[in-house]
Amino acid sequence: MPLQLFRITTSRCSAAAPMLLFVLLAAACTSPPIASKRIAAFSTATQTATSNVADSFEAVEQSYFRAQLATAIANFDPAVGFNPKSIKRFLSPADIEARTKVLKSLSSYARALAAVTSDSRLKEFDGATKELGDSLTKFSASDGAQALSKGALPTAAPAALATAVNAIGRWLIEYKREKALKAVIPEMNEHVASICDLLQRDIGDLEAPGMRNQLFNQFEQEITTLNQWISQNYGELGPIERRQELTRLAQLPIEQEQADAALAAVRRALVQLEKTHAKLEQVFDENDLEIDALIRGLAAEAKRVKGFYQSIED
Repeated sequence: MPLQLFRITTSRCSAAAPMLLFVLLAAACTSPPIASKRIAAFSTATQTATSNVADSFEAVEQSYFRAQLATAIANFDPAVGFNPKSIKRFLSPADIEARTKVLKSLSSYARALAAVTSDSRLKEFDGATKELGDSLTKFSASDGAQALSKGALPTAAPAALATAVNAIGRWLIEYKREKALKAVIPEMNEHVASICDLLQRDIGDLEAPGMRNQLFNQFEQEITTLNQWISQNYGELGPIERRQELTRLAQLPIEQEQADAALAAVRRALVQLEKTHAKLEQVFDENDLEIDALIRGLAAEAKRVKGFYQSIED
């Protein structure tokens, strides 16, 4: 090869090298279309699930308020008057706020996963999501105790929850686009699993300590109290009053069942979220069908949660 031609060719290759390197790096940081589509579906299902779970807590609280109000009305004594403080909350405002922040950590993480697979969403990720990440890093063990206030959990559980929420917050702040999503998902799985597991245990079931057990028993107390009052005062009640009080009494077990069903649905959604994220690395394998089924299952559980809490509100 003539020396002049060799120099020209070498010069052109040298000039093209940085561009080629950029293209290769961009390709390495860009998720395959099938992965982006699956991550987007996971993100949507997770955000729907966490939003519906938060709404369920509010709906359950309102249901319990109505149950207490029914017995308060029945036990009202004009000589004593009505004491508004006799109506107790099942979940305090601090309990709900802490749970809401934990759920936001999961939904923001899922939204961020979808954002970093899409250039069009990256600007949104870099702004508001990182601001939320900063607040999540301030989630403390005392906040964790508020979020796990109903379950008989180990003393270390609130700190473990705070650690997991803090880790998601730091990731939202520090995420670098150059880091492959394949590496991010397994790193975060421990924290997502910890949050889901602790929230599940706080909800519990009808036999073990937790939200479901406590709420069911508190409804039982309200039903017993109203039933006793009706029995003691039945002779003094007119036909219309009897009908009203018996209608209230008949409604309480229905509300008890609906509230419990909503919490059971919340627990199933959290179980499905944990299972789905544990397999989320499979989104990069176009031949893997299990992850598609898991994501569909998560979307279905999220929808069921909404159906149950809406039955409480109707």
